[in-house]
Amino acid sequence: MLFRSLKSELSSFQDALANLTTISSFESITSTSSDPDIFTATADTTAAVGSYNINTTSLAQANTLTSSAFTNKTDIVGTGTLTFKFGTTDYDAGTDTYNSFTQNANQATQSITIDSTNNTLEGIRDAINSANGGVSATIVNDGDPTNPYRLVLSSTDSGSTESIRIAVSGEAALSTLLSQDPAGTQNLAQTVAAQDALFTVDGIAVTKTSNTVTDVIQGVTLGLSALTSGTPATVSASQDTDSAKAAVEAFVKGYNDFRAEITKQTAAGTGGVGAGALASD
Repeated sequence: MLFRSLKSELSSFQDALANLTTISSFESITSTSSDPDIFTATADTTAAVGSYNINTTSLAQANTLTSSAFTNKTDIVGTGTLTFKFGTTDYDAGTDTYNSFTQNANQATQSITIDSTNNTLEGIRDAINSANGGVSATIVNDGDPTNPYRLVLSSTDSGSTESIRIAVSGEAALSTLLSQDPAGTQNLAQTVAAQDALFTVDGIAVTKTSNTVTDVIQGVTLGLSALTSGTPATVSASQDTDSAKAAVEAFVKGYNDFRAEITKQTAAGTGGVGAGALASD
């Protein structure tokens, strides 16, 4: 018990000493956002001390498509093959007229077979999710008393290059449910358009496919969550003196605790104080 107690205090002291001798304890950088509702900010030791103005005008979004309504999740739809492509859909800015679809070269085409084993609304959902091909599927109950169930498809990645295009071969009912061609038949309702995050850093325009941004400000990770209204928000990176202070305080406590334990165990047992276990050593 005696040596266990000494070992415990010594181990705590050694840990505190190790932290004190680690240069990262004195190089730590902290970052703060002037408006965490618009974005969060975290920094690592490579971040440069400074302040940056952030103005966000668009958040990155994943494409979301919603089907027509069904009475039951087990309703049979039809059989065939679903072919998913991902890319950028371009529309005329003034009239919203379709111009073109450019396939994302970094996102492979995904084909899914729908047969008699998975041709219900639930089966199609499960087949899409099992494929892990860049689309997630859910069934939403919208509360309609007659036909409450809708199949909802979302691209797993956000950004303007993740717009979903679906070609269907097979039975007409399957095509009627899921065919989605920006240039032709669109049987799904687009509820969220695929788009990039657009923002400026000290007036420099930046476009990113994700709202988690790690490679714009050195050593700083931004988490975009809302648009800027009026005055730009500010991210500040500064030296984190609290980590150095904590390391020094932990060292002092560790030393004092270990010293107190040694004093206790080697006490001679005079002046009304009981003798320690190591009093004669």
